[in-house]
Amino acid sequence: MANGRTIDVVLATLLFILMSPGLIITVPYGEKKGIASEETSNLAVIVHGVLFYALNTAVAENTWGIFGYLTKISDALEGVARRVPTVMAALGFIILSPGLLLTIPSFDGETFFSEETNTLAILVHSALFYAAMRAYSDNQDNNVVKWINDNVANGL
Repeated sequence: MANGRTIDVVLATLLFILMSPGLIITVPYGEKKGIASEETSNLAVIVHGVLFYALNTAVAENTWGIFGYLTKISDALEGVARRVPTVMAALGFIILSPGLLLTIPSFDGETFFSEETNTLAILVHSALFYAAMRAYSDNQDNNVVKWINDNVANGL
């Protein structure tokens, strides 16, 4: 059954897919000019991570007034605020972006620090992102998660 936490994680995962460098665009771009290039770089992951944070925060807080219907879905299903802090989602985005630390699957033979990506890797990494964010979201009462919330996620 869908609830507020699931909606938040699904929305963050959709943003993970759409904002992944190399799928739609790569900023800053490399040799292939950035549009659907399936290439990335460490700098591109950081830039896209910042953009992911900004967009995820805008969706979470209905900053521009156009995302209200998304937060109303969550409110209608469970009546709770977002359970995945945008800072934690942005850190997950950066760490799990294909090409930064690892790329699964890698078609060029380099799994670690390859600075390359592909559509399948983006989908695999988005599944890992979903699982990590869902585990984080479902363990709000865990002492470690409470510490993270108190000292990292809610402090920024």
